[in-house]
Amino acid sequence: MRAARLLPVVIVAAMLAGGCGPSRHAAETAAGDASPAHVRATAPANPDLGTVMERYYQYIGGRHWQFAYAMLSPRYRATLSQDAFVARYEDLADADVAIRHRPGTVVVAQLDGVDRKDRSRRVHVLEVVKLVWDGDQWTIDDIARRGARSRTR
Repeated sequence: MRAARLLPVVIVAAMLAGGCGPSRHAAETAAGDASPAHVRATAPANPDLGTVMERYYQYIGGRHWQFAYAMLSPRYRATLSQDAFVARYEDLADADVAIRHRPGTVVVAQLDGVDRKDRSRRVHVLEVVKLVWDGDQWTIDDIARRGARSRTR
């Protein structure tokens, strides 16, 4: 029975002595040793962009601005500051979001909510979102707003 308990310890010790394990790889990466180049994957053939957009609008609804802003492509972030991005959504509250995925990489999102400052005012926004694959994940490359309007109840 004692030998059965000792065997896993001996195996782990042998692995560590031989240089196996995550600590060696982490140390090499941290030290800047040459490591294989990061291989970028090709874009998925039939992407479910609805799940990407659901996460994006959950961040918006939760007012997690930095996470939502990080989902924008570098090209789009270069054209839209984080302050301008926040201003675009900060007055929207209690939004119901309906997402429709068009063929390709375009998603249409309809946001129906209320004005955060005046809850008697309904807000309706239609956004046409273009996404791009950056080799690792889908990012938002453009958001065009159409038909943004508000009205009182």
